[in-house]
Amino acid sequence: MPIVFNDLDADIYFDYTDKVPEKFVNLSTKKKESKPQLNLAILQFYALYRNTVYNSYSKKTEQENFASDIKSFAAPFKEPNQAKIIEAQYVYNYAVASSINAMQEWKDPDGKVKSYIAYEKLNNHSRKIGFVHFVEKTLNNSPIVYIAQAGVLEQGKGIGRRLMECVLSHYPAGTKFYIGTRNFNEEAISLYHKRLNFTPLDAKVIKELMGLDERYCGFTHQSNEEEVLAIKNKQANSKNKCKL
Repeated sequence: MPIVFNDLDADIYFDYTDKVPEKFVNLSTKKKESKPQLNLAILQFYALYRNTVYNSYSKKTEQENFASDIKSFAAPFKEPNQAKIIEAQYVYNYAVASSINAMQEWKDPDGKVKSYIAYEKLNNHSRKIGFVHFVEKTLNNSPIVYIAQAGVLEQGKGIGRRLMECVLSHYPAGTKFYIGTRNFNEEAISLYHKRLNFTPLDAKVIKELMGLDERYCGFTHQSNEEEVLAIKNKQANSKNKCKL
């Protein structure tokens, strides 16, 4: 059942999946060829991830602490005589590469990636406007949830926070969560630390638990009953609020 929030526009909803979406199309021009060749659904999610990274990071290139490795990131491929028409091309190059990696992790049968996707209803169809990927792991013989990737097409509309709240309320109170982000990503840091009350982690834990180096900062949070109940009280039955 899709989730809607009482404090968001009724045309925005969130859906959960623990499987790689499939929507195969045949690219062959031969009429006798019937075998599906392309998973269009995963291609759409690749574009969503790429665009969320580019839209966010391209606005931060003038920050003093913007990552030098992104500024020097080379294109994973380049067409002959390709014109430089994209602003902050190196950010786009990085967004392409990181998106491909994220999709590969999602397709990995051993990864067991779960996801909430944010949608916006537009006339007779819905478009994807954000996502969060998370994985269940074990740390010191205790179950934890690692929030691996998250992004929204447009910031400042509360979509990112609601995606995180979907994950927090997906598990019982007392669940421990971990998340990492780039040091220059001030909006994400503010969301996790100031608005969702996640606690900063030291560099050693970030590296050992999440495999992230000094370019990243990390946070942890253990949910409580009051918090989970407050989130669930904001979530409405989608049938009562909007017809999906």
